[in-house]
This record gives sequence, C-alpha cells and structure tokens, in this order.
Amino acid sequence: MEVTTRANGAECPKCNSEITPGSGAGPETVCMSCGWKGHVYLFNPVGAVVRNAREAIPEDATCANHPTKRAETVCEGTGNYICALCAVEIDDKTYSVQYLDGKGKNELTRLFGRYLERPDYSMGFYLALALIIWPAAVILVPMGLFQFYKMIKLRGKNELFAKVVNKYRVALYGFVAALLVMGFLGILGGIAYRLIVG
Repeated sequence: MEVTTRANGAECPKCNSEITPGSGAGPETVCMSCGWKGHVYLFNPVGAVVRNAREAIPEDATCANHPTKRAETVCEGTGNYICALCAVEIDDKTYSVQYLDGKGKNELTRLFGRYLERPDYSMGFYLALALIIWPAAVILVPMGLFQFYKMIKLRGKNELFAKVVNKYRVALYGFVAALLVMGFLGILGGIAYRLIVG
C-alpha cells in the first residue's frame, strides 16, 4: 500500500487520516483511526536540475537532435554533438537521452543494474555436486570449469565483481578445481585401466 505524504506528516492508505511516522511500539507506524500498521518514511524531495539550452548562432556547432540549440558536449555513445537538453551525465560520462532510450539501453541497464552475475557460486555448486555424485562428474566437472573461465573473464570486465571475488578467492577456486580435475582424471584412468587389463 502506498502512503501519501502531507505537509506535516503522512496519510493513512486505508482511511486517509493523518498519521505520524513512528507512532507504533516499534519501528512501525500505527493509524489511530483504523489501526493500520506499516512503515512510513518521510524525506525532503530533491528538485531536478534543469539546464537551459542556449540558442545557436551561425558560428556554433548545433545539437544533433535540436538544430536550433548550441552543442555543449559530445555523446559518449554516438559521438554526436548534443545540447544541454539532451545531455545526461552518468558515471563521469555524458550520453544523450536519445542514445540511452535507443541503442544505449544496455549501457543504462549495466550502469543501473542491481544484479551481479556470480559464476563463482555456480562453479562451487557444480564441483560440490561432482564430489557427491561422482558418476555425474563427467558432466559436472567441465561445467564447473566453464564457470571458472566465466569468473576470470568477468573479473576483467566488471570492477564490482573483481572487488567481490578478489585474487585470493580466485586462487582458492583454481586450487580446488585443479584437485577435482586431477581426481576426476585419476578415476577415469582407473576405469580405463580396469577395462584394458581386465
């Protein structure tokens, strides 16, 4: 349920009475009129910063999207000149709104994405399963090694992942993977020996 804010407090989503945040026994807020309980957070809204785009004079470079506006910067995604109306600064880089709305959607998802791929978890799962169900190790060990390869590759591309999975953890995973591969090859060698010798 959504809580509507008022000048001095908030409005109960059930009966629309004014409620005071933190009026319950714990962190919850309780409506004195109808007994609704929930969490209410009040904050001061932050106004958007709007930059005025200047009109271009004949000598000025013009915006690719607004031909009458003076170009202020260059879009990192397209390389086009853009005006203050189009410019969006993200991570110390400037993009145009049009780029982020079109081809740059993947860039926007990457910048604001909250999901962090974790191939190290998958690797651990496959290798642990290979220890428990050793006949399935023929499939599970290569799958675990592929996840190890993905983990190494992702460390080079994603700074956050490189911080989460540091070089010591990579060395530990590599050591465990090497032990499992040697054990797996030893088992295969033993089976092959029995089949050949008989």
